[in-house]
Amino acid sequence: ADSSDSMSKSGNSAAVGSADSAAATAAASVSDMVCNGNFVLMRSIYDEEDSKLIQVTASGSVRMDKRTTAPVKPLLGARYGEHFRLEGKTLVKVAREEEDGVDDFGAVDNGVVIPDADNRALEDDGAAQKLTGDEIAAMKRQGVSGKEIISKIVASSATFEGKTEFSQVKYLKRKRRKYMKQYELVRPTAWNLCEFQFLQHGAKINNMRVDALAMMLCAANVRAGARVLVVDGCNGMLAAAVLARMGLQGRCLQLCSGPPALRCVEALNFDEAALRACFGLVPLNRLATAKWLSHCAAEAAAAPAAPAEAAPAPAAAAAAAPAAAPAPAPAPAPAPA
Repeated sequence: ADSSDSMSKSGNSAAVGSADSAAATAAASVSDMVCNGNFVLMRSIYDEEDSKLIQVTASGSVRMDKRTTAPVKPLLGARYGEHFRLEGKTLVKVAREEEDGVDDFGAVDNGVVIPDADNRALEDDGAAQKLTGDEIAAMKRQGVSGKEIISKIVASSATFEGKTEFSQVKYLKRKRRKYMKQYELVRPTAWNLCEFQFLQHGAKINNMRVDALAMMLCAANVRAGARVLVVDGCNGMLAAAVLARMGLQGRCLQLCSGPPALRCVEALNFDEAALRACFGLVPLNRLATAKWLSHCAAEAAAAPAAPAEAAPAPAAAAAAAPAAAPAPAPAPAPAPA
């Protein structure tokens, strides 16, 4: 009986342990997926300046360029680290190992380089390209993929085959940056968010680099359980970094003189309940009023009380009253003549 009881207990503990591990695996898998309302950093593969910070919703969209807007619904349920490419006006998932080399555009035949190829006779006058800008714009409106557009541009170039391999690769890189939109889904952190803001919107964070942000966190000794007072004029970047370093363990108050800009705080996808318990906003006018009132109350409590004086008696008051001045004597009458 004892052995059966111990076997049943061990079986129950094993079942509980497997259930806990399954729950932990499920939680980890959910956290690795892009959920509705999450912010995602779309890091551009071919052009770093084309990276985007978006909030993924079922009805949301993102502006890819001046003329193209794509819905972000295909990103729901995707995992961080996956690649998406703009095909027409739709974001399509592609394999990470899919990389378009020079051969994919018909630039070099089986990697054989023409020995006498050079760029001395090339003239940058625009006459070598047969495709016009209107034809390329029409292909983009029709939803032609960027890879097909680049292939047609290469095929329509009269001087591409005569270039050296180095010039061909350089030419294709420029065309990729312009016509191919491929992105990697990256989880926002204080580090990559500060780098993105510095490159894209440097003025909004006062051109603060990530090393300057790290030095401030180190100098202020920000850690879990700390009580931190923040004055942030960097679009919420400093407050977001403080909250991330604290792990939402402790208390962080941000002073603000108007409506606060908390874009960076929202971009880190903190748990709302934990964020409300850890983070708060304090208007400067309310802080100044409270400080002034407490200062006045402290001065009133520290001031000595004035001694009370007794009312004087009536006789004493009469004696103390000054005597009335005598009436002036009349002037003498003039003597007769």
